[in-house]
Amino acid sequence: MPRHEQEQPTLVNLNNASLEDLAGVPGIGRERAEALLMYREQNGPLTNWGELRDVPGFEDEDLVEYVQGFAELS
Repeated sequence: MPRHEQEQPTLVNLNNASLEDLAGVPGIGRERAEALLMYREQNGPLTNWGELRDVPGFEDEDLVEYVQGFAELS
């Protein structure tokens, strides 16, 4: 029998994604996406997931953990 591989979701890079791409990530939406873009402009790219909690709207640790399933920082 052939082995069926589960497809991995395409991860959105939070450090270079557009507003539209960020807003489409489950758990982010447009308002958080705008805050993330502003944070990137002022502080540069995120270097770790804990830093995402410094972005307005991402203070909740559970939200940050949820977003990790759909995004990456590299």
